[in-house]
Amino acid sequence: MDQPSEKVVDDLVSLATEHLGRRFKIKATLAQCYHHAIHNRYQEAKNLIKKSKIAQMIAKQPIAIQIQYDRTIIQIGLSAFRLGNFSESNSILIDVCHSPKWKECLAQGISLYSKNQDKTVEEDIEEKKRQVPPHLYINFDMIESVYMTTSMFLEIPNISENRFVIQKKVINRNFRKLIEQYDQKGIQFVPQTSRDFIVFAARYLH
Repeated sequence: MDQPSEKVVDDLVSLATEHLGRRFKIKATLAQCYHHAIHNRYQEAKNLIKKSKIAQMIAKQPIAIQIQYDRTIIQIGLSAFRLGNFSESNSILIDVCHSPKWKECLAQGISLYSKNQDKTVEEDIEEKKRQVPPHLYINFDMIESVYMTTSMFLEIPNISENRFVIQKKVINRNFRKLIEQYDQKGIQFVPQTSRDFIVFAARYLH
């Protein structure tokens, strides 16, 4: 290419939105947002996805487009983290990270929640067809580590500030519950996963 990738992608998206149908316009816009996000143009990705109002119509779109949307949102959240926007990163990642079917949301496997559900052979085949190839996976441990780290950055100062307040303010209820659960385990708690190490650190920071 003799032009920056941002300009090339912008030209391709302009062609798609001008000549193709609505679903292709949505896919092209999501691809552009994804491209912005992985190149740390967080604000551009955020503004574009808001301007296009895709969030308001995504529930009515085919599952493949919903998956593309979820993968784009995750990349925007990771982009915010890399730029130090911890609060925004946390608020973006929270919905996906607390979904019992987040592997399906990213088309990167099947969760235990889904395995326990009765599915027809056709549904199982279609779900496997939607899986993205391994080289396009977004690392689950990285996503969870970013989410837990931003939760710690937000919740620990909040706990310290409200230590002697009767009506305590809670920013991230799920992270607070994890700290309380690990506090009950006491010295018996041995961190094993990235989530455990982050909560382990959080226990001693507050």
